[in-house]
Amino acid sequence: VHGLTENPAIRRSREMENMVVPPVVNGVKCMSFGWVNPNAGVPGAGGDEAAIIRGPVASRVVQQLLLGTEWGALDYLLLDLPPGTGDVQITVAQHAALAGAVVVSTPSKLAHVDVLKGVHMFEHMKVPTLAVVENLAFMLVPGPDGSLIRTHPFGAPGRHLEDLGKALPSCSPQDISLQLPLSEVIGDANESGIPLCASPSVCPEMQPYEALADLVIKRTHQEAHAAQTAPDVRWSAKRNAVVVRWLERTPEGEDLGREALVPADDLFQADPYDGSPREDSSPPTAGILPHTIEPRGNFALRIVWSDGTETPFFTHNAVMGLVRRQRASSPSPSSM
Repeated sequence: VHGLTENPAIRRSREMENMVVPPVVNGVKCMSFGWVNPNAGVPGAGGDEAAIIRGPVASRVVQQLLLGTEWGALDYLLLDLPPGTGDVQITVAQHAALAGAVVVSTPSKLAHVDVLKGVHMFEHMKVPTLAVVENLAFMLVPGPDGSLIRTHPFGAPGRHLEDLGKALPSCSPQDISLQLPLSEVIGDANESGIPLCASPSVCPEMQPYEALADLVIKRTHQEAHAAQTAPDVRWSAKRNAVVVRWLERTPEGEDLGREALVPADDLFQADPYDGSPREDSSPPTAGILPHTIEPRGNFALRIVWSDGTETPFFTHNAVMGLVRRQRASSPSPSSM
């Protein structure tokens, strides 16, 4: 994989405790479960057995690979995730502030059904879709005059983009979709471990990948500029309240900094998904205060309370729901 003929030696970091240093191949830092698991069935991994692990265990492994690797300064961090909407994808979205997702499909209707589920999941977790890639979409074959022409062995690409558009409120799927070819050249590159981008020869199969890279860079900057800033939530012992700060856009398009104070009891007894009072909440308990408030992905907070209990995911929607309740029962929030 990536030009490695055998498993690289994974070494512990000399500077960061409990972290490992990723191998560098063709100038790219890489990390794989197969390099750290002795039973991954990869030459040099120390075993020839299949890596059979359940979803929750796989999630912990992915979390360790992501957060336990000393990546250093990066331009982009690309995560190659398995298909579906399982524990691995959810764990990554919960523990990393993802800039976006590149969704890979094929021209078949069944594949697009699964893709639609994935897009819905990431949108729910505030992860925008940067690009939709249809793999195996066409072949380049010699025409009568010797030039290369496109054929579509699995049907015309883009047939199912209309359904996908319903899940992408902020953009048109036609504007972010690309097709990748079925190609012997690409297959040979995969088998040799030398990616097309590292090959000294120029080939037409490389053009769609260059277009995909350009699109991902462009869309990453677009989404970063358009993204709604998450509320800043902190406990203030001095003010004896949870301080919530956010940006509010005026009809004139100006962003104003706002602030609201939320009692700790209200936060403790609120539903973590919409901020409404929980029906099963017990009476307020004096002295239970937020001990730690930290971000979870793009959409939530993790709150550890002074009594040792924990709210693993308190969504930003719930925070702003509490703020709206405060605004309804008190004067307008102060500007910062």
